[in-house]
Amino acid sequence: MKIIIIGLLIFYALILITKYAAPLLLKLFLKRLSNKFGVPNPNANPSSNNKKATKKEIKKLKKVVGEYIDFEEIE
Repeated sequence: MKIIIIGLLIFYALILITKYAAPLLLKLFLKRLSNKFGVPNPNANPSSNNKKATKKEIKKLKKVVGEYIDFEEIE
């Protein structure tokens, strides 16, 4: 009988803890997440963002995969 009562008390205590602690933990988590996305990345290279690609560089980046084949349906 003692084990059942102790188990129910622990279960009730866990319900109360999650009822009051979960919103606080969620609020803390969302605050940290918003701070993380609000701060710019210090590892980012700012000069690469301002650089415009020339036509030669664009052609160099495009790779030829193969020739285009137009398939027709056979009935």
